[in-house]
Amino acid sequence: MVKVGAEREVRFDRSLRYQRQADYNIYDYELVPWHFEAGERKAYQNLNLSIFVDDECNADCRFCVAQLRYEHRKQLYQKEHIREDQRYLARLREVLEAIRPLNPSVSITGGEPTISPRLLPIIRMVDELGFRKRTITTNGSGLLRVTEGKTIATHLMERGFDHLNISRVCVDEEKNREIMRYGADDSYCSNEDIRQIAKAAGKGNMRIRMSCILLKPAVHNAAGIKEYVDFYRQYGVDNFIFRQLMDYDHKAVNLEKIAYCDKNKVDLNEVWEEMERDPEITPYMNLLGYYYYVELYDYHGCRIAGESADLEQQYREKSRHRDVVYEMVFHTNGVLSGSWIPTEEILMDVK
Repeated sequence: MVKVGAEREVRFDRSLRYQRQADYNIYDYELVPWHFEAGERKAYQNLNLSIFVDDECNADCRFCVAQLRYEHRKQLYQKEHIREDQRYLARLREVLEAIRPLNPSVSITGGEPTISPRLLPIIRMVDELGFRKRTITTNGSGLLRVTEGKTIATHLMERGFDHLNISRVCVDEEKNREIMRYGADDSYCSNEDIRQIAKAAGKGNMRIRMSCILLKPAVHNAAGIKEYVDFYRQYGVDNFIFRQLMDYDHKAVNLEKIAYCDKNKVDLNEVWEEMERDPEITPYMNLLGYYYYVELYDYHGCRIAGESADLEQQYREKSRHRDVVYEMVFHTNGVLSGSWIPTEEILMDVK
């Protein structure tokens, strides 16, 4: 078992699956005293900074995790934005320079970041400031878009991005479109596009991870996971994550997405038990975070992660340790927060 942030011991402890956060103690990990603009805090040493490029997206996924994170707090998914690109970028630089000594990893997210004109200057800035680990999460739709003579995927590789997370719920094109509800434009990321992206990434150091939400009408069992992995590993992809829909407060305001999630949620414990019985799949190790739990498996040389997360647990844990910064998020309004909600846990406010 590996607790995230501690010295890693490669071991699989099945009992942790059912104990989960009962075993979690943030003080098992190194915390770094840090003076934020908002005051003194203890920062989790393995801190991640998520840069929220925009909440504009060319899809409207029926299960949208970004919306559930926000509307879980009974707020509509409507945020303040810095509209002028140069003002947004100047504020981002101010924040990045302030927190750079903490040496966080950096994740770029949205919305759909690859359709934003801000993406290219952001990835240049992240590279210029020398952040240690660089990830982007995308539905893939803009990765082959050519800007300044190169695809976005090429720009990411040349700017030292380590990980490219591509979200897709199933192999079938028609079903994937129906669940992720892309618009009528031509920016959909097809399997052929993923093949081209994987081929290009194979020439550099950027690793692709296919990210799949488990859903009853799509991938929902061990056989479905193997089919999904078998399809994309023919493109040279060897890293996969399958996520259970997050647990959340059912008083959240997005009734359409709550109803869809309630109807189509897959119990990952049952899937893990199936995987353990499959002779082709070998448990590797498990990871415990402050509101999430991950199991890692090996399948024909591919690494398969399964993850479950509980938003209510996230708030329970934070309420017990209000002086600890578990993660950082740069929001579209220029606020640096310790939360995915820009009005909560403000670390650097906009003056």
